[in-house]
Amino acid sequence: APNSTRPFGLIYIGDTPAFKKLVQNDDAGIETDAEDILTESLFSDINTPDSAINILIGAKKFIEGWDSWRVTAMGLLNIGKQEGSQIIQLFGRGVRLRGKNMSLKRSSALPGDHPDHITLLETLNIFAVRANFMAQFRDYLTREGVPTAAPVQLTIEIKRNDNYLAKRLYLPKAPKYDETAKGKCVPLTTKTAAYITHTTQTVDIIVGRAQQGIQGNQAAAALARKIPAESLKLVDWEKIYLHLLEYKHEKQFHNLIFDISILRKIMDPDQELYGLTVMTESEVKPTSLEEVTRLEALVITLLRKYIAKFYRLKQKQWSSNKARLSRLTEDNDNFTDWEVYIPQNKAQELKPHIQSLIESGEIYGPNVTDLPNAYNDRHLYQPLLAITNEAWGTTPPSLQKSEKHFVEDLRRYARLQREELLTEKEIFLLRNQSRGKGIGFYQNMGFYPDFILWILEGAKQRIVFIEPHGMVYEAINTHNPKVNLFRELRQFSYERFRGEHVQMDSFIISGTDFPTLRAREGMNRQEFAEEWHILFRTEGDPTYLSPIFQ
Repeated sequence: APNSTRPFGLIYIGDTPAFKKLVQNDDAGIETDAEDILTESLFSDINTPDSAINILIGAKKFIEGWDSWRVTAMGLLNIGKQEGSQIIQLFGRGVRLRGKNMSLKRSSALPGDHPDHITLLETLNIFAVRANFMAQFRDYLTREGVPTAAPVQLTIEIKRNDNYLAKRLYLPKAPKYDETAKGKCVPLTTKTAAYITHTTQTVDIIVGRAQQGIQGNQAAAALARKIPAESLKLVDWEKIYLHLLEYKHEKQFHNLIFDISILRKIMDPDQELYGLTVMTESEVKPTSLEEVTRLEALVITLLRKYIAKFYRLKQKQWSSNKARLSRLTEDNDNFTDWEVYIPQNKAQELKPHIQSLIESGEIYGPNVTDLPNAYNDRHLYQPLLAITNEAWGTTPPSLQKSEKHFVEDLRRYARLQREELLTEKEIFLLRNQSRGKGIGFYQNMGFYPDFILWILEGAKQRIVFIEPHGMVYEAINTHNPKVNLFRELRQFSYERFRGEHVQMDSFIISGTDFPTLRAREGMNRQEFAEEWHILFRTEGDPTYLSPIFQ
């Protein structure tokens, strides 16, 4: 492209005789037989911002062994007639996407505004000549139950209850910890509030050594351990420091500063800044170079967790000092219309029926079976979709089973206690959206409770965040921020909002059954509720929600 202002590069990678013969006969001046053993591979250059390489021509070397974020189109010739699995692997080379802030996600999965036509850059285009791989790929998707035709999109507008909005419902609002807040350096220090826990995975380790055969080391039991000071002397601290600098950049902790000495101090077993459970003693007391490498990886994992929690604490401290109450209004981002995606093979039948439900208003009430609605007359808008058919899709995501149960149980509870516990109280419910729209806690962890419940009693107002959540993998202690959120909210609202008669609170509705957690924690239902604000659903009896209102 001699007249082009854009740099253009052409690479031949491969050694198929047919291709060599083709370029030789074309008299294009392309050398195919010379071998340069001194120059570094061009593959190392394709990902640099100033790379002049825009086209790669090759053979099966493209199937594996290289990575690039830049692939936007693939042209295939006589490939894909038989090896279906290799074609899937080849597609993977182009499906990868770096994403915003190294998120590895496309813009459709991220909140906020995005550049126009960004989806064009995120789309992998595949062109082929004399290849039936697309038919194979489509057959593969069909066998796996993945729809191959684009779904039909249908918009369902929500109906807000403006009478509820007139009740002056409040939400906490704090400015975002942005670049302005990051103007002041934050030194990493040893802070007991940043205590973290970690459990290594149970693995079977098989090592082959010359003259020793295959040796196995099976993890058998969980051991609470600290990494001894003698073991910490074996790790490469320069390597660990560079890894954590990369992690800091990845997480955009730009104003966080640290050096090797503070990293060593955090890992000092006498500091008591972490809890560690391992499966074998060798994980903290290495006896080989392989085990030292594993120990370095473990130290990096612990320090990454500590840094993330330490930074969250700094963000929370900064935001708390500037938090205020904001009245809930109709332009709140939690009021979002539904986008429903119907499979192509069902659209012709269902789309007219759903549109008739919308026009008649039935979709905004209870007992809608074709498009299930978790109906609660105290929710601030309708409908609240709870679609269980996996072939369907919605934006935002429809309610999960545990969330639907809570919404319906709360409605039954309000009716049951109307003349008793709720005689002088009014309740209002709102589904809390995820990152970018809803009310969130722990900025870098992204904890957004599923529901916001307001309980009004005279001039007093309680704001309760409700999270239906499985507890199998959650530690129930003061170091778990989700479990301990209610304590922080109560203390925070007492310090900041008591003059405005507003109190904040939180509860978890356990998706894990009571017998399982009782066996693990040794507590009864009352202890779970009073000490940790964890409730257990009882089928057919909504009074399990009573601790929220008492």
